[in-house]
Amino acid sequence: MVLLPLEACPGRLTVLALVLLACIGYAVWVGVTHGARVIGVVAGFIGLFLGLGTCAMTVEKTVLRMYLARHGVTVEAERVGRSGSGHLYYYNDAAGVPHQYYRGSGAPTILVTYDPARPYRAVHVSWAVAVICKTALALIAEVLVLLLCAWMSFGLLW
Repeated sequence: MVLLPLEACPGRLTVLALVLLACIGYAVWVGVTHGARVIGVVAGFIGLFLGLGTCAMTVEKTVLRMYLARHGVTVEAERVGRSGSGHLYYYNDAAGVPHQYYRGSGAPTILVTYDPARPYRAVHVSWAVAVICKTALALIAEVLVLLLCAWMSFGLLW
């Protein structure tokens, strides 16, 4: 299973626009019928959209890691400098073309696994238990935020 970007699926963008319009319509209805409670509903919708976005990014990164674990090529990336709050690394693909990778750690070299079909897609190699724990904790936190935002959006009125 590979998630496609929004521009690759025009149907996804249409559904997203319709959901957004429905949320705006619901917020207007709450504002007209319940007054000030619309603030909680709007804040809840903002949190819902941000939470769904972070869940989608976490799942997409996990799917990419699983795909690259089976089909990727692992190479050594060399640190060449800093970029913002992280470090900039370069690695070469099989054709010898250099690619950039950003990572928070400051090690002189790291292992990077890239997709041979699209060498710009890469992840750093880490311990599987750490990746599983980090992903599980992130998803649990994201689901809790989604539940809170759903309660703010829909359950606050009742």
